[in-house]
Amino acid sequence: MFAQQPKGPPSNRTQTTLTSQSEAAAKEKLAGFVYEYLVHNGATKTAESFKGEMLSQNNASKQINIGDAPGFLQNWFL
Repeated sequence: MFAQQPKGPPSNRTQTTLTSQSEAAAKEKLAGFVYEYLVHNGATKTAESFKGEMLSQNNASKQINIGDAPGFLQNWFL
């Protein structure tokens, strides 16, 4: 007559949504750092290709701020 509800805690859709949002934000931030690295190292054509392929998938209108050289990634690994 009535379908039984599964036992255990209810599904946590809010947690999944938050994880997805934070994952998307982290991927976007990493992509921005990679773009910045490419620009600072003179690979401007590659940087523009990367921006066109990777960054436009998430938010085509997002402006990327390029910081002072050498940039975050290069500082991180040096």
